[in-house]
Amino acid sequence: MISPVHTHTHKLYNKVKNKKRSHATKPIDWFYLYSRTVSNIRGTGLWRNGLCPFHPDRNNSFGFHLRDGGYKCFAGCGSGSGLQFIQRIYSIPYHLAVRLANGEDVYIG
Repeated sequence: MISPVHTHTHKLYNKVKNKKRSHATKPIDWFYLYSRTVSNIRGTGLWRNGLCPFHPDRNNSFGFHLRDGGYKCFAGCGSGSGLQFIQRIYSIPYHLAVRLANGEDVYIG
């Protein structure tokens, strides 16, 4: 049997965990977020291609997914989630990337 203290702590942890998760899972307009830094966006369907913002690019070597926000540079710059893209492009921590993705104003100094 779990003691009441542990049960309360466990419930509190779940509330905090679920609250954090809910912030990261709001519908995000990935096209808008990527179009702020990716140029020459082309494509139809869920994947779009554009010029990679991480290196000088003449051909569309960068792709991103409109539904889940994932990205990949086919020239070798890397890949990851949409939040990882925001972290990398703006050099900010995860919690600020979540706020930015949710449409909040974030000071990036």
